[in-house]
Amino acid sequence: MMKLQRKINLALISPNKNAYSETFIGFHRTNLDANVHYLWKEALPEMSEEGPFVHYNFFTKGIRKLSKMFFPEMLNFHEHRIAGYLKRHQVDIILAEFGFTGLSMLKLSRKTGIPLITYFHGVDAYSREILDTYNYGPLFRDGEKIFVVSRHMHHQLVKLGCPAEKLILNPCGPAEVFFSVVNSYHSRNFLSVGRFVEKKAPDLTIRAFKKVTGKYPDARLRMVGDGPLLQPCRDLVKELGIGDNVVFEGLLSPEQIAQLCSDTLVFVQHSRVAANGDSEGTPVAVLEAGASGLPVVATRHAGIPDVVLEGQTGYLIDEGDIDGMAAAMIRILDEPNIAAQLGSAARKRIKQYFTLEKHIDIINQQIEQTVALAG
Repeated sequence: MMKLQRKINLALISPNKNAYSETFIGFHRTNLDANVHYLWKEALPEMSEEGPFVHYNFFTKGIRKLSKMFFPEMLNFHEHRIAGYLKRHQVDIILAEFGFTGLSMLKLSRKTGIPLITYFHGVDAYSREILDTYNYGPLFRDGEKIFVVSRHMHHQLVKLGCPAEKLILNPCGPAEVFFSVVNSYHSRNFLSVGRFVEKKAPDLTIRAFKKVTGKYPDARLRMVGDGPLLQPCRDLVKELGIGDNVVFEGLLSPEQIAQLCSDTLVFVQHSRVAANGDSEGTPVAVLEAGASGLPVVATRHAGIPDVVLEGQTGYLIDEGDIDGMAAAMIRILDEPNIAAQLGSAARKRIKQYFTLEKHIDIINQQIEQTVALAG
């Protein structure tokens, strides 16, 4: 195997730039041991730090569509521009965030000879709309390596046809700031962090919390995030008469969330499979909560059981079990010592198995091995 004498040049491909719910991509940009060239906007990237690859209008979109239809194996003008960028920057390897991005970059990888690694995160592995739109077969066959963030996702991709030997289990890790949180466990505050979307089921968290306030009227739920279900959740809180107990915090930085964790007793999340099949990977917010020393009350969903150990670092309930979630929350309020015990064990577990350093080290190792083999 050839070992490069220079630092590896990596093209990091992402459909979004700086999406608040995709902090893991930001970690990859800033922490990987490589010269990272960032390309973004859509599955086949339209932007780089040098500017757009192509200016799309009605005419150029039509040409692109015809090229795909009649010359599927040839690079179109857009792909030629990306290929030129990769050559100019002597890119050694491509890391595509999300399966559909990897599939869109596959032809470029074949034509340029640059190896491709793809990171699946959640929606790309489960959403029926995504799976009906994209045939991952070629990616599974020709991509070098594929990262997954949970054991459940590993099983899912094998079921979709990916060879098990290509899959690498590597959950994301929490920002270091969460390990420095100091908590007295004296409050009656609950915390929920995540997008207001169906698979996060914020409405079910609210309904469970409503039952908690029946016994503990001074309990408070702080919800961080934004999304299409935010206003319906505001309306639900009003309808349930718990407007004084629920605070919608909006979008916050990791540092601001860590500050909230210091005055929180329990982290709560009621993830579930959405109507379109969309599911979580391993939610970063659950990892952040554990790193902060918080017990977690969540569902037996996707990668959550990989992180939360029943009765040891938190409590797990079935998807849709509002009563069970409320009972777990009340149990911790009833026995104040439980929070500190569960939270301490949670932090120890995250520090041992799920650190950002460990996450980045695994990616670096795979990048180095793949580039050496390609050489």
